[in-house]
Amino acid sequence: MRTSNAALALITRCNSAGTTEYLTQWNEAWQAFSLVGGHVEEGETFRQACVREMMEELNCAEGDIQAAPYPYATLRFREYSRAAKEETDYHWQVFIARASEGVLQALSAAPGE
Repeated sequence: MRTSNAALALITRCNSAGTTEYLTQWNEAWQAFSLVGGHVEEGETFRQACVREMMEELNCAEGDIQAAPYPYATLRFREYSRAAKEETDYHWQVFIARASEGVLQALSAAPGE
């Protein structure tokens, strides 16, 4: 059976109305919004993958982000992967994370947002 290990960043902020906002991104392959994150690479811990994926997907330096040292949640489930066309054992870890205000402002100002 195929295995998919991924790390996800739960990035939140409080808006001017006092409501919590969650940072998500559009995933073309899934046709859905998802948290920032991605697959764990060979020799990488889940947390290292989370930090790397945040830097890649938010186009920022490591100093602009923070990830908790331990996962907030671990998700394990089996499901048919339409992309891989086979049953997949998913193992995801979610980390509470922060992005600098500068990074969040740059994302808000990005074209198409």
